[in-house]
Amino acid sequence: MTLSQAWQQAVSHWGEIYEIRQKDVADKLKLTPSPAQFKALRKQLNEHEGHDLPPSVLHHVYAEQRSQINKKKAREDIGGRLDGDDFLTMYANLEREVSEFRK
Repeated sequence: MTLSQAWQQAVSHWGEIYEIRQKDVADKLKLTPSPAQFKALRKQLNEHEGHDLPPSVLHHVYAEQRSQINKKKAREDIGGRLDGDDFLTMYANLEREVSEFRK
């Protein structure tokens, strides 16, 4: 599940449970938090509230951003020979697997 999908699910649930107006739910859905906000939250929790959360807790938060970067790179690498998100995702995943294999 991506950050955007999790945000949609959480806001929809919030709206349903607390009987929030659909207009307000729709407004909140447009305000998906950025990965930087989660990074700042982790820093706040670690430095000021006594937690010890490792950087790895942010892995899933940045997954969607990494996927978008990989798709953009794949689009540039293939020079428009493939089209569609499924193909770009497949290509980006294959590129990542090949680079990991070569390490």
